[in-house]
Amino acid sequence: MGCVLCNLIQLSEERESFSSESARQDFMNELASDIAQYHPELVEKAIKQIGAEILDVLKSQHQAIDRLFAELIKRDANFFPSKSGQPWEAVQKGNALIQKLSV
Repeated sequence: MGCVLCNLIQLSEERESFSSESARQDFMNELASDIAQYHPELVEKAIKQIGAEILDVLKSQHQAIDRLFAELIKRDANFFPSKSGQPWEAVQKGNALIQKLSV
């Protein structure tokens, strides 16, 4: 496998010289594996950062759907979000995930 720094150096030197997309992907997979094995703290930090970004986006989407439901209710008094099927199910799943990730 080699060291992470060695792979990063090799990557920078060979960036344009991969024989195929498959060869480039193999190299990147090996690099990711090395980082996960030798520097798990970097992986954990990246996961936390990505998780925080996903949570922010999820909250924003949840608010947008709530606003759209409110607009539909204003236009049609007989519209009930809880009877909308898949959109309501998505809201419920999103809300559950927001609650889970916000802990």
